[in-house]
Amino acid sequence: MPKTCFRKNSDSPSMAAVLFIDIDQFKVINDSLGHSVGDHMLKIFGDRLKTFAREGDTVARYGGDEFVMVFADVGSVDDIPPIANRLLVDVAQSIDYKDINLHITVSAGISIFPRDGSNSETLLKNADAAMYRAKELERNNFQFFTEELNTRVMERVTLESELRRAIENDELLLHYQPQVNLVSGKITGFEALLRWENPKHGLIPPNRFIPLAEDTGLIIPIGDWVLQTACAQAVAWREMGLPPVVMSINVSMHQLRSLEFNHTIAAALKRHQLPAEQLEIEVTESALMDDPEGVRKLLEKVRDMGVMIALDDLGTGYSSLSQLKHFPFGRLKIDQSFVAELVHETESAAIVRTIIAMSQGLGLNVIAEGVETESQLSILRRNGCYDIQGYYFSRSVESAQAQEMLQNGNVIDIPNDEGARTPTLLLVDDEPNILRALKRTLRDEGYHILAAESADEAFELLAQNEVDVIVSDQRMPKMNGVELLNIVKELYPDAVRMILSGYTDLDTVTEAVNRGWIYRFLAKPWDDQQLRGHIRDAFSSHMQ
Repeated sequence: MPKTCFRKNSDSPSMAAVLFIDIDQFKVINDSLGHSVGDHMLKIFGDRLKTFAREGDTVARYGGDEFVMVFADVGSVDDIPPIANRLLVDVAQSIDYKDINLHITVSAGISIFPRDGSNSETLLKNADAAMYRAKELERNNFQFFTEELNTRVMERVTLESELRRAIENDELLLHYQPQVNLVSGKITGFEALLRWENPKHGLIPPNRFIPLAEDTGLIIPIGDWVLQTACAQAVAWREMGLPPVVMSINVSMHQLRSLEFNHTIAAALKRHQLPAEQLEIEVTESALMDDPEGVRKLLEKVRDMGVMIALDDLGTGYSSLSQLKHFPFGRLKIDQSFVAELVHETESAAIVRTIIAMSQGLGLNVIAEGVETESQLSILRRNGCYDIQGYYFSRSVESAQAQEMLQNGNVIDIPNDEGARTPTLLLVDDEPNILRALKRTLRDEGYHILAAESADEAFELLAQNEVDVIVSDQRMPKMNGVELLNIVKELYPDAVRMILSGYTDLDTVTEAVNRGWIYRFLAKPWDDQQLRGHIRDAFSSHMQ
């Protein structure tokens, strides 16, 4: 596009809009299906853009899978979003090529003349920056260039420059988060986590600089530095006579694309004389998507060296079990997003149980990350997950603190589940005097009695104890008894569930009984002898 100015007509001031358009994931299609398919897609896409343009508008291929459109004589900025929306829908229809059906989406950035620039170079640069913002927002959308965005672009350029210097000036460091076993209570490994200590800005959060490193290709030298440093640290601890531990490092999709990656691993092991079984590489589910077959073959070569391979962030991507079972994984990691909601959220609890069961079925180890509470730990252990990492034991620490943990033989404080071996009853009522009265009525029945004044307290107790019977009041703030027991049915289907309430909503209770949410409805005020009998029946039902 020539470097010329867009001139306003002095009699009739007007605007022009520059759209910088990029086909999403084009490189994946081009690399996996071949350049002939990619070329066909570009031709069809360009033809569609031309049919969309009005007389006086300009359409040009800028390079690769990038196109530029200039809409002349735009009356108002408000006219542009409908045009951009229609463009995203009209030009991004599926494309057929031989027996292949390609579904495409596009991302677009928009700059406005004269607001965002008076010459083509500036307008293109700003539209390009806006397009990258659109891609950051999950693609298939458009974004306008703004001064705020321009500031972000300049900050990104500065940060990239500082990151390049950080590699040269040894500003990068590793912190280590211990991984512990719930049977022995001992540290079995560490995950090496990258940190950047900037001289001017202090500690830069990883979510700020790691995506930048991946976008710019700096992740390759940084990844190699992480590998060398982690291997050297593991050997240093071993030479001090400390117990051998597995060192886990994260590997990006960019490293996996390198045909030399397995040689890089082999060279690092040889250089530092680290036994292969003391190294584990963690691969995210999304990193498998670009080239599943190529990545599988590469990982098999790494596995054949004796290096362990873990699948990180399982459940957050889009791959299927039928794909994953073909990869040489030795361990599955339960993502911390599921662990965080494990106690209160049925879907997360179901996903966690499924991952644990799947790992057992495939003969794989499983580890949960982000474990912060005793409740989360208890549920994981009860479902067969015996390795964890997270703040419950320790946050990530510097190498000296990690060394001290190994020297002191730090072990995890595993909660005692002795109380769950006796018949356990959970009472839920937001009135403390009702809970006290119920405890008095039932104290000679031989139950291990737990009491909660809210649904949140109930979930915590359920997570930490094996509850046989739960009796809940119906009318409680935030979540009523039927709603609570409906969730309990999903999380703890073996627990017998009963409502005890002076408020009778016949329709609600009937529906809850019919759906199997509750075993029985009991009325307040209660008869002590009848209440004890009903609860005995509930325990008998649980034992059958």
